[in-house]
Amino acid sequence: MRLDTPATPSSWTPVLITVGAGIVSALQVGKATVALGDIRADLMLDIATASWILSAFALVGAVGGAAIGMAVDRVGDRRMAVAGLVLQSVGAALGGVAPTETSLIAARVLEGLGFLAVVVAAPAIVARLAPVGQMNRAMALWATFMPVGLALIMGAGPVLAAITWRDMWLGNAVLLAVYAIIVAFRIPEAARAAQRGGSLVADIAFALRAGPPALLAALFAVYCALFFTVFGFLPTLLLDRLDLGPELAGPVSGLAVAAGIVGNLGCGSLLKSGIRPVRILSVGFAVMAVTGVLFFWLPLPAVPALGLCILFALVGGVVPVVVFDAAPRFAPARSGGAVLIGATLGLIMQGNNIGLLAGPSMAGASAAAFGWDSVAFAVIGLSAAAALCTMGFATIDRRLGAVRRSESSPDSSDCPDRKPASIGA
Repeated sequence: MRLDTPATPSSWTPVLITVGAGIVSALQVGKATVALGDIRADLMLDIATASWILSAFALVGAVGGAAIGMAVDRVGDRRMAVAGLVLQSVGAALGGVAPTETSLIAARVLEGLGFLAVVVAAPAIVARLAPVGQMNRAMALWATFMPVGLALIMGAGPVLAAITWRDMWLGNAVLLAVYAIIVAFRIPEAARAAQRGGSLVADIAFALRAGPPALLAALFAVYCALFFTVFGFLPTLLLDRLDLGPELAGPVSGLAVAAGIVGNLGCGSLLKSGIRPVRILSVGFAVMAVTGVLFFWLPLPAVPALGLCILFALVGGVVPVVVFDAAPRFAPARSGGAVLIGATLGLIMQGNNIGLLAGPSMAGASAAAFGWDSVAFAVIGLSAAAALCTMGFATIDRRLGAVRRSESSPDSSDCPDRKPASIGA
């Protein structure tokens, strides 16, 4: 997967279409959050069982993200994105007619596979088609796909109140199918890369042994677990604990999630100004820890609770941009020069799905057994893991910086093709 393919200023159109594919896919994550109350009533589920409707979406990605990432290199990023949109469409259609929670959860697993294919292939498309000199901005724009999608679906609460959750599923199936056609015809195909030796398993094992890709995956897993621990149940919690009506719970949740877009875009500017990524990570996770604990632990009125959620999303929004920005630097290189960007992005999204799987299920089980305030302890544990991952990130980033400085010295002039991200190779 190449990150230096020449592009022209006109490439912003396919970049925006690709970001749109991510946003449409993010709707599939958020729709379960918005409709969880209706699903529980329709299928008579307790909160612990219902939490698996959120988490099952991530089940395939939690074990297969790296394999999907490597497949992008072999199949092609556009083909993988189209296939992912089609799989999500089929899963949404099956979920819309599912008679039981078991069949609904199975359909969510299929949707999750399609979601993973899109969000692993899309960064490759963005990197390939971003206008020259605009890579950082293009990646920051891509990082907004999740908060934009979640904000849109949550903000549509008043409209969705007029339909059933099954109508929502079937409507999304149509939307996904239409968008698959748009991507197929409007995104240019990548030049066919030369076939590389080695198997998928060997490349994934190599990327894991290298260390940095696994660290990025762990960072993203912790971030997503924290994020969905709060926002996966926010509409339900606003209804159950803060007594907001259903016509307000969705839009209010969408407003809070939308704050993350500002954090995403602002982080791009911070990185471009030269602020060290580890400092940005440290501040982001620290604010998420404090606001997350206070949100669950304190019996706050609706307005202060919403303020904490907005701050949580706003400052926490810097984390995914740092992770995606680091992927090209942290990707290991084979001795033959092939940089495993696909495996690195796949592992990152595998971390995303592990977090999406663990966060809501852990929070739902804790809330069902001990009440919502007990979820604060889950936030504390995840925040401790985030601190450890951030320290690991700092160590690796310093080491990679030393490699880049040594390669830019006169002594390294006889090795012009050596890649700075080849640490661990």
